[in-house]
Amino acid sequence: MGLKSTYSHLTQVLLPNEFSVHNTAVCGIPLLDLAKQQLLDYFHGKRMSFTIPLSFKQSSFFTVTLNYLQTIPYGTTISYKALAIAVRHPRAARAVGYACNKNPLPIFIPCHRVLGADGGLTGYRGGLFAKRYLLELENRIVRLNSIF
Repeated sequence: MGLKSTYSHLTQVLLPNEFSVHNTAVCGIPLLDLAKQQLLDYFHGKRMSFTIPLSFKQSSFFTVTLNYLQTIPYGTTISYKALAIAVRHPRAARAVGYACNKNPLPIFIPCHRVLGADGGLTGYRGGLFAKRYLLELENRIVRLNSIF
C-alpha cells in the first residue's frame, strides 16, 4: 500500500495491486506518518473513522459522491442505486460506480461499502478479495464491540 500527500492533505492511496517502487511516497512528512498510523489502527480494529485531511480534484458529481461515501457508517453498506438516490441522481447508479472506481483515497473514503443491488460484491479497484476482506474486517469489529 502506498500513500501520497501534500504537506497538509492526503491526496492518494495506492492499493497493493497498484503500488510500485516508482510510486513510493516521500518519507518524513508528518501527515503521511499519521495516515500510516491511522491505517494500521484501522486494520487492527482500533479505528472506525479517520481524521486525516483529504484532498481530491474531481467533478462536482464525483465530489458529492465521494463526500457522501464518507458518511456511510463503519460496518454498514449501501447499494450503488441507493447511493445514486442519496446524491440526488436516482438514475446514475453506473456513474456512482464509476466515481467509486476513480476514488483516489480508498479506505479513507470507503467505497468498499458500496454493493450491487442484490447485495453482492461488485467491482473494486483493489480487487474483490480486498473488498471482501475490508467488509469482513469491519463486520467482525462491529460484532466484537456489540459483545463487550
